[in-house]
Amino acid sequence: APCLVSSNLSSNLETLIKRISNEDSKLHIGEDLWWKLAKELIMGLIVLRDCEIIHLDLKTSNILFDAVNDDFKIADFTSAGLKTDILKEFHEKAQSGLSIDITLQYAAPELINNSGTPPSYNSDLYSVGLILLSAAIGQEPYTEALRNNDRSNFIYLTECIKKNKVLDLLSQKSLNTLQSNLDAYNLIKMILIDRVDLDQVIGLSLIHI
Repeated sequence: APCLVSSNLSSNLETLIKRISNEDSKLHIGEDLWWKLAKELIMGLIVLRDCEIIHLDLKTSNILFDAVNDDFKIADFTSAGLKTDILKEFHEKAQSGLSIDITLQYAAPELINNSGTPPSYNSDLYSVGLILLSAAIGQEPYTEALRNNDRSNFIYLTECIKKNKVLDLLSQKSLNTLQSNLDAYNLIKMILIDRVDLDQVIGLSLIHI
């Protein structure tokens, strides 16, 4: 059967973010490493698009980290598939009243707002924007909405995602950290709020490398 072969990496971005203790107001994983992450994730999306693949489950725990070379690699393709197959599955499930499997905290708003919009390269890009946000501020998206793990918070979280309120929910400390690097802030805003496409973010992410 087809398979992917990669280096044996024992860490991921989620672990890296938790391990770093950053008390200053700079980007949580460090500016140089953050921009390297941005570059490598966006280049990864370009490769996936060229192969007509939608990942569908991009999140910090699915980004492997090579501590020796400070490299990041996209992993866990269990939800991924060719665009045509993903769209077929989406429409078949929709006809049966079912939804596709996604990680809510890293989902694009259109995937949960009952608009009938299928997964796309742009929904993968949105997930990358949330990954970059987490690496910048040092916590998962919507942390404030998930303080208490109960049903009311789950409903509140879902509504926040539908309305694309992820930046509005940031604490002042997190917002200050994010805005400490205006280019990083603008890149995240372009992806999450302006919802630009992949080609429009390539230039800004590469000029810092």
